Amino acid sequence: MLKRRQFLLGIGSGALAIGASPLLRRVKAAAPAPVVLAREESWARSICQLCGSGCGLSVRLINGKPVTVTGNPLHPVNRGGLCARGAAGLQLYYDPDRLAGPMVRDRSVLGGWAPIAWDEALGRVGQKLAAAIEQGSGRIAVIRGDGATLTAQLLGRLARAARSRWVVDMKPAGQRAASEVLRRMHGRDGQLVYDLANATTLLSLDSALLESPANSMVLHRGFAEMRSRGGTFIHAGPRLGVTGAKADTWLPVRPSTAGILALGIAHMMIKEGYERTDFLRHHVDGYFDGEDAGGMRGGIRSWILREFSPERVSELTGVRWDQLIRTARTFGRAERPLAVGPLDGESRFSVFDAAAAHVLNAIAGSIDTPGGVLLARESPFAPLERLGGEEGALGEPSPTVEELADWVLADKKPQIDVCLVHEADPVFTSVAGGKVREALRKIPLVVSTSPVMTDTVDAADVVLPDRLWIERRSDATVVDGSAHPVVSLSPAAAPARADARHTAEVVLALAKRSGEAVARHFPWANYDAVVREMVRALAESQTGDTFSDEDRSVWVQLMERSGWRSPSYRSASQLEKQMEELGGWWDPAYYHGEWARVVAREERRINVAPLRSVATAEILSRPEEPAENELLLYIHSEPTLAARAAGSLPYLQDLSSPFAQRGWVTTAELNPETAERLGVAHGDAATIENDYGSVSVRVIVSPG
Repeated sequence: MLKRRQFLLGIGSGALAIGASPLLRRVKAAAPAPVVLAREESWARSICQLCGSGCGLSVRLINGKPVTVTGNPLHPVNRGGLCARGAAGLQLYYDPDRLAGPMVRDRSVLGGWAPIAWDEALGRVGQKLAAAIEQGSGRIAVIRGDGATLTAQLLGRLARAARSRWVVDMKPAGQRAASEVLRRMHGRDGQLVYDLANATTLLSLDSALLESPANSMVLHRGFAEMRSRGGTFIHAGPRLGVTGAKADTWLPVRPSTAGILALGIAHMMIKEGYERTDFLRHHVDGYFDGEDAGGMRGGIRSWILREFSPERVSELTGVRWDQLIRTARTFGRAERPLAVGPLDGESRFSVFDAAAAHVLNAIAGSIDTPGGVLLARESPFAPLERLGGEEGALGEPSPTVEELADWVLADKKPQIDVCLVHEADPVFTSVAGGKVREALRKIPLVVSTSPVMTDTVDAADVVLPDRLWIERRSDATVVDGSAHPVVSLSPAAAPARADARHTAEVVLALAKRSGEAVARHFPWANYDAVVREMVRALAESQTGDTFSDEDRSVWVQLMERSGWRSPSYRSASQLEKQMEELGGWWDPAYYHGEWARVVAREERRINVAPLRSVATAEILSRPEEPAENELLLYIHSEPTLAARAAGSLPYLQDLSSPFAQRGWVTTAELNPETAERLGVAHGDAATIENDYGSVSVRVIVSPG
């Protein structure tokens, strides 16, 4: 019989024998990290492209390798600031799961993907493109992020040259709805900008202002400036969230009733004499009775007074009528009131909500005024997808990815033969992700440029990985919070860590392989030639200047308003060099009251009559209540995870829910009364099921 001491000694010798076995001796010990004695520090400019803000970056490099990313203090969008996504961008550069090079679908190998040489991959894709274009028009589709870069515009140009309307911009539903309102009421395309910084009272109508993943830096900086000046903030939304927690007043409302609440506030402003009559009479059509109301009986004013009484709005939205009246008085008395409709999230009533918020701003006289809704000034460089003689095509709204999926699944003609996906993950971001995946798998050739594996890559046939913005020369054309055009340009800041190529160069190569009908629309030898054409257009515009500190920016603005210019450059080549050194070019002047620019209609007046045409009976009826054993699912975005490749970064996963203080898990918020009725406690694990599938979550008990 073994004694305890003998047993322990036996275990020790056994462990030693295993540790010294030949099996483990084959594992080569990791080499110690080299000791670096000489340290060469340098800095380079870059542009963050994890969302649509296009913030400027300053990259610190040690011996040529990036170690820190901070904000560019000269960039007018972020002025040295950086959000969590921008700070985490360096993790994407060093991500061990980044794709090593181009891949092709091959189900005969483990994992379903096989490496392929660049020339062979381009040859295959180019051959398929040429064949599809030869078959006829409309057989090419492009799904892209937001169209803010030259690369995205080159992809759009490729589709236009192939005579296809399928250029899908993955913009948030709120932004698409605002664009539709601009077309219907102003008669033109463009981008609405909310001058948050100069507003004195800000009303958020389910905007999720501080949680929207799109243009987050622009929104956050504008909000911070507004609050620093003593502005009042009122938020109406179904959930508290970060936006509600930062508000002076939070109004819990039923989902998809933001537009009804806006018109209830408008009703009280009219009744109590807060409407800006002078503004309405000079700049708005279809508001007062007797005006052209688009074929409707009476004006919008009478309709609002008749249909949106405080009692009815309270019944539809869940907001108490006394809260509604107080909010209307606070908003109506403000010197510079501003209402912001839903910015993110999918809703059947998105266009109505956006139209109602726009009409409320018109009643408050807050359109094209300081602290109101502005129309972004355009860059002097025309979008590349605008082919000669085809400017009218840009007036059509961009189709959605759901419309593309419906077209493919319904076998409509012409069929889509090739789909190119760039800086987008529609299978993940679309509410109808399953339908989008099914449609992509039905298209004969789907090409993704993602540098990492995503849900959409899983449905693709070929991956031509793009270089990260830090590894290549980059550009971005955006607008800041004051509607000024901003064009960023940066050199490659760090060496490439994978066998990837700049997608702009890939598009130019594919265009030349797609036949003469397409190739003639791509006269540029490379991406640098496209950049030079853009810079030349900026230099010839005789407007704006390169980035500078805020003092010089104010001086440039004052001089331009007075008709004087003293640019820091004397030629296009000098401008290009300075743009890379400083971060870019911008035009810091905005001229309020340019109604010929703001409204394209012949009368130069905003037509609010279309509001009634989008106010369906379903919107104005009592909201449907879920059955006793069902819950209403309200989907919202986590700002750290809902944009491009951000979901793969550990730092952002750790911060994924700043309000709930839970990372690495999906959370579901429940009202305290609902949680008590279901017998669910804060932090419990649960499963949510609906017609689309199921998801495992952690419960967060929260008011709303």
